[in-house]
Amino acid sequence: MHIIYNVIQIAAPKHEVIGVNYEPDIHLITQISTLNRGCQVLLVGQKMAESKKMKQMLEKSGIYHLNLQSVDIESIHQDSQFFKHIDMICTSQSVFDYMREISPNPEKVVNFSFIINRASLSVLKTRLVAVQIKN
Repeated sequence: MHIIYNVIQIAAPKHEVIGVNYEPDIHLITQISTLNRGCQVLLVGQKMAESKKMKQMLEKSGIYHLNLQSVDIESIHQDSQFFKHIDMICTSQSVFDYMREISPNPEKVVNFSFIINRASLSVLKTRLVAVQIKN
């Protein structure tokens, strides 16, 4: 939420700023949900904070039956053992192509994709209509 506050401080009063919340894409949730209880899922981001955020989002979506391990790309460089016994590798967009290249099983690598949640999308659409009517 700090980011939106900073943007508002810079943009206001000339521009309206609308914050949106995002969540994991339903196709990603469905794909991960089909894994058996206890499967190992490696969450890889450019930075550790990014992979931890992915883990939080999956848990918030109800994914508790898997062993989710958060790592950053630097950890992957230092220790290739991360690939052993992994059922799925879920990556941020920034490292997706690279992880597919270095993974012994590129078919196990999936992109952690997002969608704008319904409430935020509704607010955004409503504001756009209001602005169009005003102009």
